[in-house]
Amino acid sequence: DFVMANPPFNIKDWARDETDPRWKYGVPPKNNANYAWLQHMISKLGEKGTAGIVLANGSMSSQASGEGEIRQALIEADLVACMVALPSQLFRTTQIPACLWFLAKDKSPQGARRLDDRRGEILFIDAREMGEMIDRTERAFSEEDLRKIADTYHA
Repeated sequence: DFVMANPPFNIKDWARDETDPRWKYGVPPKNNANYAWLQHMISKLGEKGTAGIVLANGSMSSQASGEGEIRQALIEADLVACMVALPSQLFRTTQIPACLWFLAKDKSPQGARRLDDRRGEILFIDAREMGEMIDRTERAFSEEDLRKIADTYHA
């Protein structure tokens, strides 16, 4: 295991090469790697691959530095399968609300689950009011909450 107590860089100082072939949907801004991370994950997916990514809620609506154009390109390429808006205080390390991005390279009926044809569709799940506070600073989803979100996605 490698642990760095005090990294010598700020996460906003990520290595950014404007000619990187992963930036198929747009060059991510210098000061925010959200859309670099999304495009990196897409670049690693197989032709029927899927991925789930946790990001700050702002990733769903930010227009700064071309992020809106990148998001639009991802949607037009039919790569976004589902987005789940999460409540604040769900993670111990931050109080801000987060969201889940579910990406899919192929949204046609596939695999053992035989999901419906979801090409051209994006499911939005609003889970911002779900969960219960387990102490004054942390919220948690119950098994029922998780089942409701998963069942909504699978339905």
